[in-house]
Amino acid sequence: MTTKNKILAYTLAIILLVVSTLLYFDVSYKGFPDGHLNELDRAEQPLFFVSSNLCLVLGLFLLYLARFKKTANTNRIFYRTLLFLLLAFLIIVVLDKFLIETLNDGRGG
Repeated sequence: MTTKNKILAYTLAIILLVVSTLLYFDVSYKGFPDGHLNELDRAEQPLFFVSSNLCLVLGLFLLYLARFKKTANTNRIFYRTLLFLLLAFLIIVVLDKFLIETLNDGRGG
């Protein structure tokens, strides 16, 4: 793995681990103070858990690639991981946008 790719892998791993933590904490703050979850919160809760776990696993995998993997095909694995990450987040964003547009979010009016 080239030095440029190692720096990118370490940076992305740190960002993914921070995002994973923030998503996990955001799930606990969903809903109203009395604990009521509206339709949107109930639908987004599993999506946030999946996103959080995906960020955690991919962050740890990128750390593994950058630190321990020394073979010649590491760059190919790295770029495939980046492509998977991009596609996964694109799917998650589109799904979240669909949920926001179609479900009741608890605002009156």
